[in-house]
Amino acid sequence: MSTVGVGSGPMCGRYVSATPPDEVAKYFGATAPPPDLTLAPNHNVAPTQTVYAVRERNGDRSLDALHWGLVPFWAKDPKI
Repeated sequence: MSTVGVGSGPMCGRYVSATPPDEVAKYFGATAPPPDLTLAPNHNVAPTQTVYAVRERNGDRSLDALHWGLVPFWAKDPKI
């Protein structure tokens, strides 16, 4: 798994998600999602899509599939 360092250029709102979830989970010391929740590789991930994120709760890390984006507190619909 490669990472991008400081000073590597401008950041875009899109990225590639092609590393298998079990590798990502191992890298971050997290439990992997169950096979039925595995996301397909995506070479054009954009805000509003479902993505993997590492969450830590009570000292345990897990790799979860979450909605990527910010919904303002005043929004009546998450599709704002």
